[in-house]
Amino acid sequence: MSLRHTREKIVDAADMMFYQRGFDHTSFADISRHVQISRGNFYYHFKTKDDILNAVIMKRLADRQRMMEAWEIEGQTPQARILHFINILL
Repeated sequence: MSLRHTREKIVDAADMMFYQRGFDHTSFADISRHVQISRGNFYYHFKTKDDILNAVIMKRLADRQRMMEAWEIEGQTPQARILHFINILL
């Protein structure tokens, strides 16, 4: 598994677990167990939970930015934009 891929898997798992369990109830061990990597490998990518939280927030912001860009491109009329926005929410 490449370093980038491992980092992405950690961020995806943390995002899901923070959402389901909450930030305070999710540990490094929980995330590393979910991703099936050693804690040493985990610490290579993230030194603190705040680092992971920051990565999760940045991922979510990037995801939303891509959605908004698609919304602007695909929505030529106000009605089309509203329909596309509804599809984003679903």
